[in-house]
Amino acid sequence: MLIRTIIESEGNEQALVEPVVSAVSFVMVRHRDWTNKGLAWIEAFDSLPLLQIVETMRGLNLFKEESLAHYLSMVLSNKLLKLFNPDAAKVPEVKRPYRRRLPGETPAKKIRIGKRAEWLAAKAAKGEARAAAKRSVSLDLKQCSTAPKRSPGVSGRENAQRR
Repeated sequence: MLIRTIIESEGNEQALVEPVVSAVSFVMVRHRDWTNKGLAWIEAFDSLPLLQIVETMRGLNLFKEESLAHYLSMVLSNKLLKLFNPDAAKVPEVKRPYRRRLPGETPAKKIRIGKRAEWLAAKAAKGEARAAAKRSVSLDLKQCSTAPKRSPGVSGRENAQRR
């Protein structure tokens, strides 16, 4: 049945190469119910250009040659799923359930932003306290300075002569 599937499907007569044979074999083992459909199974491969798919996969340079059959089997499974089970191939759209917030309840993102703002404010306050402490220390040093005081509007030379 494996060789017949490849050779008798339209356009795949030359597709008896290792990745294709292995991939079709993997699909046949995983989906026995599809292979039991007989002629419909072989006709499904008429719409699958096996060699073209393999060449496209090789051209992408994403797959090692050893793993090509594995990924080709996934591609074939997905394409055949659309043919044999069209309803199962559709992925249902999942909506997130809506939950009404209670009064006073804030989203986690706002809480994180609020905590970050509090941290920044505390850091700024600490920085201002340090700056104020430095200013008071420098003011104290200026008041305790033993250097002679200058008279306003008088140059340094004149000030020295007055003493």
